[in-house]
Amino acid sequence: MSRFFKLFMILLLAVSGGIAFRHWEEFSSGKPKIAEPQMNRLSVEVTVEPDGNKLDVIQKITGFDHEKTYEAVYPKGISDVFCGSRNTCSEYAGGTITLPENGEITFTYSIKAATENGFLFLDDWLIGIRGVDTWKMKMMITDEKREGGTWAAGLPLKGHEKLDYVDYYVFEGDGSRPALYWENSKLEEFHSEGLLSFFAAGELSLKSVDFSSLVKLSHTIPFSVVCTSRDHELAGEGLLISSCTKSISKNLETKIAWEMLSLKYGTSADKQVMLEVLASLLTGKQAKSQKAQSMVRELKSGLSKNQIQAFLTGFLDDSSRISYKSMDHFLGAAAGMETDFFSVNNKRQRGLVPLLFYKTKSLLLNDRKVGKARVYIHEEKRLYQLLDLLGALGYKAKTKKPDIFLFNKRNESYEFQAESKIYHYNNEEYGVFNFPIVIINGEAYMKENIFQSIFGFRINETESELFLRR
Repeated sequence: MSRFFKLFMILLLAVSGGIAFRHWEEFSSGKPKIAEPQMNRLSVEVTVEPDGNKLDVIQKITGFDHEKTYEAVYPKGISDVFCGSRNTCSEYAGGTITLPENGEITFTYSIKAATENGFLFLDDWLIGIRGVDTWKMKMMITDEKREGGTWAAGLPLKGHEKLDYVDYYVFEGDGSRPALYWENSKLEEFHSEGLLSFFAAGELSLKSVDFSSLVKLSHTIPFSVVCTSRDHELAGEGLLISSCTKSISKNLETKIAWEMLSLKYGTSADKQVMLEVLASLLTGKQAKSQKAQSMVRELKSGLSKNQIQAFLTGFLDDSSRISYKSMDHFLGAAAGMETDFFSVNNKRQRGLVPLLFYKTKSLLLNDRKVGKARVYIHEEKRLYQLLDLLGALGYKAKTKKPDIFLFNKRNESYEFQAESKIYHYNNEEYGVFNFPIVIINGEAYMKENIFQSIFGFRINETESELFLRR
C-alpha cells in the first residue's frame, strides 16, 4: 500500500475527534440514526484503497465471543490474505477461527476490481463470518487513483471530503456485505426518505413518483439508489443502480421495494411469493406472479385499507425474519382474528386458497361443554368446517370420493356432494336454493344459516363460547 495511505490511517486513528470528523458529523447530522448494536454483536471496520485493477482492503472484526466458534467465508477473487502480524490466514479459509486474546481479527487482502466502461460494481467482496447475517459496519475509502468519479455503497454515506489528490468517504450502518459502486461522474444526493437515499449526476424530477409507500421500509432498512445515465441496472446488498434520464421511472418504486424487502428477509425460493405480496401491497403496483396477484386481490377484497396498513406496519416494524406463520400472525392481529392464509398459499404453483379468518371457541351442546370449534369468516359470512364442528358434536365423518361427505350419528345420516343443491338425510333427498357445502382447500364448509336449517340447531355465542341447542 502507498506511504500516503499508511500515514493517513495513522493520523486518522490518532485524531478521530479532530476537525475533519467534526465536519463529517455536521454533514451527516440530518440523517436518521441506526439502532445501536446488541451485546456480543460483531462490529467491522473496513478501510479501502483502490490500486489499479484491485482494491487493497483492511478489515478489522471485533466483538467475537470466546465461547463460540466462527468460520471465515472468503469472496471470489481475493488474494494476498494476511492476518494480524502477517500470518497467512490459511487456517481461517473454510475452517474454524482461532481467536486472539483480545477477541478481534484484522484481515489484510486484495480483491479484483477492474473498471469497465467507466464504472465498477462489486457485490461479494468482503470477508464474511458464516452464520452472521448482519453486523455494525464502518467503511472508509481513500481514493488517490480515480479522480473525477464518485463512490457509492450499500451503507448510508456519513461523509465525503475531497482533499488535494485524494477523495475520502465514510459509510456507516448495519450490513453484512454491502455492495460497492464507482462511476466516472460526479454523483450527489438529491433526495432522501428516512434511511433511503437517492444519488444522481444532476437534479432529477420526482413528480411522477410517490415514495411515501416506502416510508415503512426506509426507517428500518438502509438503502441507496444511484440514478445513472448509463444503460445498465445493477443490484447488490443495500444498493440499486438504475438507469434514469431527466425523471425517475414509476417502476423504480417497485424495484426499490423488492430490493429492500429482499435485503431484510432474504431471497430464497420459498419467500418469493411473500415478498411479491408485500411489495405489491406497499407500492400499489401489480405483483410479478399470477399467484401473488391473486393473493393481493383476495387481501384487498377481504380487508379494509386501515387493516392492510395495520398488517404492513405491524409486520415490518416487529418482524426481523419472514415466514408464512409470522405473516399469518400479523394479518390476524390486524383483523382481530386468526388466519392461515399465507401458510396454505405457500406454493406458487398451487391455486389460490381464499382468505378465511377464524376464532376458536369452547363448544357447548345444550349447555354441556363438548370440545372446541372454529367460527370462520369469509366475505363477511360465517362458516363452519363440517369435519371440525360435527366431529366435536359426536358425528362420525367419512369421505366417499373426493367430493362426497358423509356424517353419521345414531339415527341420523347426512350425505353432501360438492356443487350440488341436493343432499340426503337418512337416505331421503332434500333440496336447497344454494349449494349447502363449499369446498375450500379440500375441506367442506357450510354457512351458518344453512347449517342451522339442515341440522336444526339454534346457535348463540359469546366472545369465547359457542352454544348449540336443539
